[in-house]
Amino acid sequence: MSLVPNVRIIQGQYKGLRLDRPTHKFRPTMSRIREAFINVMLNNFGDMVIGSRVLDLFAGSGSYGFELLSAGSGPVLFVDQARSSVLAIKQTLKNLNCRGDQVFLEGSTAIQANLRTWRPKQTYDIITLDPPYGYEVSESCKLINRLSKHVSKKAMLVFESASRSERVSLEDWDSIKTVQIGDTRLEFYISQLA
Repeated sequence: MSLVPNVRIIQGQYKGLRLDRPTHKFRPTMSRIREAFINVMLNNFGDMVIGSRVLDLFAGSGSYGFELLSAGSGPVLFVDQARSSVLAIKQTLKNLNCRGDQVFLEGSTAIQANLRTWRPKQTYDIITLDPPYGYEVSESCKLINRLSKHVSKKAMLVFESASRSERVSLEDWDSIKTVQIGDTRLEFYISQLA
């Protein structure tokens, strides 16, 4: 494993600590994108972040989940199918000295993930979704629709995509904010499942 060049946690209790890097080719989320993400989350939804249950899908190096954990979220479930991502996240968890009840890790595809990993009836408050650019929008929509039974009332979904890609139109989710930086778009949604 190697550390992700210039990928450090931006704020919170782990501020400045570097993330371990998967060895396979992947697209790390740029610091400007992560900074926009955490600023929107804390400035607009700070109360929601504290103690929230987080699902980080297509986790890669785990940057979104680690930012939320550093900001005071509750447990985070990282999901990625790449073995080198799983190993990198494990190493970062070790480096951060995270408690076993704070983090969970599943090495599987987002579709196959056992989303009830830490408690049988647990739901998620914040879901981050960062599929590889080029991942079919229709597949992302199917995945998000599948998640509806695993989300809490007024859950938040953050979806990262290429700015040139088709925008995602979702049932049961209200788009509340879009941030575009360079080739990347972050879309923030709130669940309508009340």
